[in-house]
Amino acid sequence: MRSLHSFLLDKDAGKSFSKTKKSKRQNLLGKGFGLGGLATDAKRIGTNGRPIKDLQFNIRKAIYSVQLTNTSFARMNRAMKKILQCLLVLNFALFISMGCDKGKSDRKKGIITFVSGNVTIERGDQKIKVAPLQELQNGDVVETEDRSTAVITFGENSTLVEVQSNSKFRFTEKENEKLFIQEKGSTWLTTKKLLKGEGVSLHTPTVTAGVRGTSFYTGMVEDMTMICHCEGHVESENNASHSKKTNDSDYLAVTRGSKTIYLTPADLRKENVPYGHDHSELADSPLGHKNEMSLKDFQAVIALAKKRLDAAP
Repeated sequence: MRSLHSFLLDKDAGKSFSKTKKSKRQNLLGKGFGLGGLATDAKRIGTNGRPIKDLQFNIRKAIYSVQLTNTSFARMNRAMKKILQCLLVLNFALFISMGCDKGKSDRKKGIITFVSGNVTIERGDQKIKVAPLQELQNGDVVETEDRSTAVITFGENSTLVEVQSNSKFRFTEKENEKLFIQEKGSTWLTTKKLLKGEGVSLHTPTVTAGVRGTSFYTGMVEDMTMICHCEGHVESENNASHSKKTNDSDYLAVTRGSKTIYLTPADLRKENVPYGHDHSELADSPLGHKNEMSLKDFQAVIALAKKRLDAAP
């Protein structure tokens, strides 16, 4: 390819190109790139116009202008790239920060992800009918009527609570610990994915259960609290005697006043009562399977618990 210098200095150039190509060449030289009126200067060379050295000077000037312009564009492009990189880094950091804050915030929020029947929230002087995806506030009391159930989800399923029929369940948050206060009724609770230093505890009038990475059922019948240790470890404390025990086997703990007794699967089998860990009232609960225990079997468990408590020192 011929250089720009030789092309412009060839006074026979106009004869070797068609009119169309000549027009395109003039447009290239006459428009943009800072070349100004060089096309006109090229015409005047062959008609005793401006001296060649003047034209060469204009060419050098134009080339310098092109180089200067290209350098400016290059610098501007580099600057724009740096700005875009900084903006990308800033946006990414902001996204991560918002995501982390959101993750921390969500872990503290309780969301009612399922509701069946008549379920209400007591919030101060207000009584609010519960709807799915309703958010709990610190101090809220969830109350269920007969044949009514609610499932509360904390964080990304880090804690699930099934509040069952005829129950009263208060949610309180203190620093990094969730305090669940069960005033009556029954609940099935599962915890998992707890962070370091994060705790969950359930309180009834007679028992305090501290949990971490576990699943257990709590039922209040008359003046007794019954806790079935389904999975993991639960430290139970008798609120009257302050005696503590961490479950070391599969059993049903029953507390009344200052007494706590333990019913094992073998004890229940002697009464012809099937023993299992299906405690849900729902057919498709996220916590587990539905409880199929008959009323007769349930009454047999209550009778055995009372008998053992009466006999305990």
